[in-house]
Amino acid sequence: PVVYPLIGLCLVWGFYLFFRYRGFHMLSQLLHQKRFPIFEMTVAVLTIAFSPIAEKDYLHIFGVRCELMEEILELISYLGLFITQLDIFMETRRKENN
Repeated sequence: PVVYPLIGLCLVWGFYLFFRYRGFHMLSQLLHQKRFPIFEMTVAVLTIAFSPIAEKDYLHIFGVRCELMEEILELISYLGLFITQLDIFMETRRKENN
C-alpha cells in the first residue's frame, strides 16, 4: 500500500525540481542549438516500447529466450537514458566553463 504513494511523491518531487530549476528552458536551448541527444533518447524510447512485447513471448529473435530479450532491451533502454543524461550534463558543464 505504500509503493504507489511513494512513486507519486517521487514524480511530484521530480516535476517540482524540473520547473524550479528551469529544466524546460535548458531543454529548449539544447533543441534550438541542435545539441539534444536525439539518437540516444530514440533508442531508449524504442527499447522501452519493445520490452513488454518481448516479455509476452511475441518477439522471438534468433531463438533468444524471451526473458533474456526483455532484460537486454531494458538494459539498452537504461543505457540510453543514462547516456542522454550524461550528454546533457556535459553540455551544461561546458557552457558554465565558457
